[in-house]
Amino acid sequence: NSGVMIHGQAPDTMGLKQNFPNSIEIQLLGQAENVKEDRPTANICTPGTHYVDLDGKLIKAHCVKSASKTYRGEQWVKLEIEVHGSEKIIHRVNGETVFEYTKPQLNDGTLLEAGSISVQSESHECDFRNIEIKVLEK
Repeated sequence: NSGVMIHGQAPDTMGLKQNFPNSIEIQLLGQAENVKEDRPTANICTPGTHYVDLDGKLIKAHCVKSASKTYRGEQWVKLEIEVHGSEKIIHRVNGETVFEYTKPQLNDGTLLEAGSISVQSESHECDFRNIEIKVLEK
């Protein structure tokens, strides 16, 4: 369970007993070659946050699977995250759009317009390479 967190909460604003920063997490998962279970990647997890799907429904579920295929064994996977403040966020894996949503927000409804970006690896090794940040024109 690794990933990239966007619209992340500033560390100095976290509560002493808060387990995880409020953020939108693009979850990175793989699967062993000999396991048949599918595990798509570029899923969304929402610690302390919610978002609105393309049908206009507020999604409060903590994790939702993307439309990505399962990547088995050790291989490089290219992840792109296109963020337009609170207007739209797109997850792409190897150039294919696998998730889109709007209005990322705190649980109280405050829209997330900006925040920190973090890479994380929680339970297994994960290599990141060629990390690039491109400022998009409005």
